Amino acid sequence: MAPRLEAHTILGSLVCFPNLYQEISLLQPIAEAEIITGTADVKCYLINILLKNAADEPSEASRCLALCCLGLWLCEELVQCTNHPQVKDVINVLGVTLKVLILKCLGLYERSNGLPSQIFLIMEILVATIAFLLPSAEFSSVENDKKFIVSLLLCLLDWCVALPVKMLLEPVLNSSLEDQHSSKAPLLDYIYRVKRRRRSLELIPLTARMIMAHLVNNLGHYPLNGGPAVLHSLISENHNNSYVESSELSSEVFRSPNLQLFVFNDSTLISYLQIPSEKLVDESARTFSEVRVIVRDISGKYSWDGRLLNGPLTFCHPNQNEREFTDVLHNHKQNFESPADSIQIYEGEDALDELLERIGNSSPECLLRPQLKLSEPSPSPCVMSCDQENDILEAIMQQSCIENEYVHGCNLNLNMKVESQKAPKPAQSQAPFHLCRLLLNDLGMNSWDKRKNFHLLKKNSKLLRELKNLDSRQCRETHKIAVFYIAEGQEDKYSILSNPKGSRAYEDFVAGLGWEVDLSTHCGFMGGLQRNGSTGQTAPYYATSTVEVIFHVSTRMPSDSDDSLTKKVIAQRKVK
Repeated sequence: MAPRLEAHTILGSLVCFPNLYQEISLLQPIAEAEIITGTADVKCYLINILLKNAADEPSEASRCLALCCLGLWLCEELVQCTNHPQVKDVINVLGVTLKVLILKCLGLYERSNGLPSQIFLIMEILVATIAFLLPSAEFSSVENDKKFIVSLLLCLLDWCVALPVKMLLEPVLNSSLEDQHSSKAPLLDYIYRVKRRRRSLELIPLTARMIMAHLVNNLGHYPLNGGPAVLHSLISENHNNSYVESSELSSEVFRSPNLQLFVFNDSTLISYLQIPSEKLVDESARTFSEVRVIVRDISGKYSWDGRLLNGPLTFCHPNQNEREFTDVLHNHKQNFESPADSIQIYEGEDALDELLERIGNSSPECLLRPQLKLSEPSPSPCVMSCDQENDILEAIMQQSCIENEYVHGCNLNLNMKVESQKAPKPAQSQAPFHLCRLLLNDLGMNSWDKRKNFHLLKKNSKLLRELKNLDSRQCRETHKIAVFYIAEGQEDKYSILSNPKGSRAYEDFVAGLGWEVDLSTHCGFMGGLQRNGSTGQTAPYYATSTVEVIFHVSTRMPSDSDDSLTKKVIAQRKVK
């Protein structure tokens, strides 16, 4: 079977050449046969062989390899937008191999001509395949059946990340997944249905849950400001923690009174850390304490910082609102009071007399008697004699003198004096976890219905080990690939690995693999390369939100000594 596999490998390596080399010759196995030239003829010849072998090849491994070659060719045609007529045949063979009835999809394909419809057809095939195989794979005792569904879900994730959000919200025609009455629903709805299966902790629903979490956190957000190498937060509980001196996550963190760790819904690990405010000389410019929330779930680690705001921000002066209110009143007074309405009072004049006279002149209806001004005393009542009036005035004056003497005596008595009242200063909580407790309460985590799903974790060595294990896990699929330059006439590995540089075509090829990253500061997947320069200063790197690839390029690694060559050989062996 080995020669048949090698023959299919050679055929698969040729499927992309017709688009690259427009005039390529094809030699028939019969000497007298005519030589076929031209891109279309050569392409059809290759695809017809692969289509035949994918359906009729007796060797299972050869059939799988032929299907992989057809998938590679299909991706090439979709990228190049060639609209080749055999694309439909290739999709048909792939669909039948996956045991999916796609006659409706093929009918949609026949009515469409553009590339987006072809892509959407592939999405429908993936959804239909998962819906068809899920009931049997979920209860199957064969592990490969479940892994096959997982691979299809991950493939669907790659398509979801690459497609625009508008296309993800378009309805997908399928009636095989649970609900027969809702056969027309958005693509993301089918992923959610797989996520909520009964066996939520098994491999397939767990993968669907990871896909949903990945899309929520990265769809439309990736790449972040830190670059494509950063997919999740690099912050840990020891950062900005004044109670911890260690630069790494250690048991010292658990002795911090401003840190507590919780688990939510048995699936999300949440750390609440209160960061103390900085002590500044200028009290008006002081900063407030912040609350840091670090979330670890199936899709990665995320960190949020927040603070409690009950009033204006720190850059606002505390008396700014009072000044603004005074200015508003002053403007209001100017708008509704004309200059003629103002009364100028000179020293020695009675303001009340001036006001009463002004009212009497402007509003005569307020006068008690037409000939008597409001500022003049009114005559005594007719029923009161002058002696009675004098007695009343004398009693009033005596009462006024008694009150003045009492007030004067109180002023001399120290026990009667009180200080002027001032507004109390804002309370400064001394509890190191106070703001975190307020945030937990505001988020409803202390409510009775949430308490059964929200639990406090014990701080011990086991938890520390699990935290380090979670932070060391890669959230993306990772690959390391070795790239060699073999000059003409070179046959042994030491001469090949000793090449300090390659040809121009080689360098152009390496430049197309990814972008160069500085290994000393690179925060993504390293693939065994070192930061100390022993394996080179830079390396080509490529990343999406679902995959990371770093390339071990032999010409980038030092080869000036035997030790360098030995390290290069070891590095290339690790890639293999």
